[in-house]
Amino acid sequence: MASVRGNSHRYYRKPRQDSAAATVHATSETIVFAVADGVSAARLPELGSMLACEAAIGAVLRQLDAGQGELDWAAVVRQAAAALTQRARAILAGTGPVPGAAPAASPAPHPAPPPAPAASPTPHPAAVPEPSPTRAPHPAPAAHPAPDPAQVERLLATTLVVGTARPVPGGLEVRLSRAGDSGAWLLDLDRAAYRPLFAPKYDPDAVIVSNAVVPLPRCPDPAELGGCLLVAGQVLLVGTDGFGDPLGDGDGQVGALFARELAEPPSAAWLAHVLDFSRQTFDDDRTLIAIWPGAGAGRPA
Repeated sequence: MASVRGNSHRYYRKPRQDSAAATVHATSETIVFAVADGVSAARLPELGSMLACEAAIGAVLRQLDAGQGELDWAAVVRQAAAALTQRARAILAGTGPVPGAAPAASPAPHPAPPPAPAASPTPHPAAVPEPSPTRAPHPAPAAHPAPDPAQVERLLATTLVVGTARPVPGGLEVRLSRAGDSGAWLLDLDRAAYRPLFAPKYDPDAVIVSNAVVPLPRCPDPAELGGCLLVAGQVLLVGTDGFGDPLGDGDGQVGALFARELAEPPSAAWLAHVLDFSRQTFDDDRTLIAIWPGAGAGRPA
C-alpha cells in the first residue's frame, strides 16, 4: 500500500487528499481494505477521505465479527456516508475539530489590583445576609440540525472503494463496493493485462465525456459492486484516479511499468517510489493497494 501527493498539491503546498487503510480480521483471516479520494472542490477533502476509510473498514469488521455470511455492502457505504454527515454536523455547530484551524488564543491575564491600605475597623452590627435572588435555569442549547447532503458534500465529499479478500480453495475471494470514480483492477502478470472490476470511468464510445463525480455522502442505489477470484499470477489493484487515469486500459508505459514492478511484492517504500512516476498532465495524488494471493493458490484458467 502506498499513497503519494501529486505534483499539483506539492506545488501549491496543499495536503494529500487521498487516504487508504487496510487490516486483517483475525478470526476469518480476511483482508479488509479501503481507498478514498477527497474531492478537491470540497472544503476539507483530506478529512473526508480519511473518515470514509475508517468508517467503511469499521463497518465491515463489525459485520465479520457478527459472523455475517454475505456482507451488506450497501450498509457499509451508508455508514461511511453517515460518518461524514456526523462530522459535518459537528463542524457546522462549531464543536468539531477542523484540520488546519489555529486554536483560539487565551486572553492575557489582567494584573492583580494593588492591596488597599489597612483601615481601623469600626464596630458595627452583624450583617444579615440578604437572600440571593432565584435565577431561572438557562435553557439547554438547541441541537444543531443535521446538515443536508449538499452541505456535507461541500465540506467533506470523497470517493470510496471498500473491499475484502478472503482465503478460499485456490486463491482469494475478492468482494468490492464503491462510491465515486476510484477503481479496482485485476492484473494478469503473464499477459501484462489489466481487467477493470468496475465500469470504466470513461466510455470510449461516448460523444461527450464528463468529469462529474457522484461522491459520498451520496450513496449509489443500487450499490455498485465488483469482485473476482484472485489466483496465482494475478495481482489485485485498488486505487484512486490519480493512478487509474494514467493507467488507462493498461496498454501504455504506465501499465508496462506496474506489470514489471509488481511481479513480486515490493517493499512499501519501493511501491511509493514506483507510484511517484512522472507523466505529463497527470499531477493528481496517487494511492494504490496491491494484494497478491498466498502460496498454494491456483493458476488462472
